[in-house]
Amino acid sequence: NELDRFLGRTLDPGDRVMLVSFERSLHVRVPFTDNWKELATGLAEIEMLTGYAEQLATERRSVIQRIDHSRDALEASSHVDGFAKAVHHDLLLSINSLKNLVDTLGGLPGRKAVLYVSDGIPMSPGEDLFYLVDSTMTTEGGTDLGASYYRARREFRELTAKANTNRVAFYTLEAAGLRSHSSLSAEYGQRENSMIEADVMWDANHEEPLLQMADKTGGLASLNTNNIDGALETMQQDFDNYYSLGFSPTHSVKGRFYDLEVKVKRPGTEVRHRSGYRDKSVETRISEGTMATLLYGTEANPLDVR
Repeated sequence: NELDRFLGRTLDPGDRVMLVSFERSLHVRVPFTDNWKELATGLAEIEMLTGYAEQLATERRSVIQRIDHSRDALEASSHVDGFAKAVHHDLLLSINSLKNLVDTLGGLPGRKAVLYVSDGIPMSPGEDLFYLVDSTMTTEGGTDLGASYYRARREFRELTAKANTNRVAFYTLEAAGLRSHSSLSAEYGQRENSMIEADVMWDANHEEPLLQMADKTGGLASLNTNNIDGALETMQQDFDNYYSLGFSPTHSVKGRFYDLEVKVKRPGTEVRHRSGYRDKSVETRISEGTMATLLYGTEANPLDVR
């Protein structure tokens, strides 16, 4: 298991890792620990879980078949709409669970990162199938309106803003590897071009959130590769090599979210950083610290105050 080996060589003294899985809701598989054997056992248990990606791909193929047997674009769009609605519902559950997770991490001290391993998460559920209907059937005004109804760009922006607020960086790893397109199947030969476009749209749709989550929070994204070890090695280098910049803001604490921009004078140098921060009040910080202690059993009390 690549993740098992990654944690085995990456954990340093003082590092703590928690394993969490998502099956319609978050499940803490292993609470925060520095015990590598506990983490290895937890990863082995997670590996036995049934993934949702294959089920989603099967349902998508079923919708494509129903599109083929539809009398007109209206009937075909209704099949796509039902599929998109169900995927959108699960998508919102995933995003809200991630929001709750990064909220609970807000009161923890030190550098915080979430390694998000997934087969991809859609930015606009059903967009590729709405396009397929639009490109193969006569429609009035196109089907983009149906696709736009299920777009989740605002929800993903809220997620990355929460992560930045709580100083959490996302490192996203696409576990699906190199994808094989359904458009390569002989059963789609009569409309090969449309299926190719739909499959390309499907891939981009599932990769965009992984890129955004990492880019907006100062992390890294690894997509569309079978070299998982190489991707994890790059992330390990990122964990081992970093520095912190701090400044005292001139504004008073208002609870607002402020954009951040970091410029580097050295030519050819690239800098990654979170896109902004929220100035939290003392009361908010105390509340978050208390919540983190209750949930994770951690506390910061260097003066031994009682």
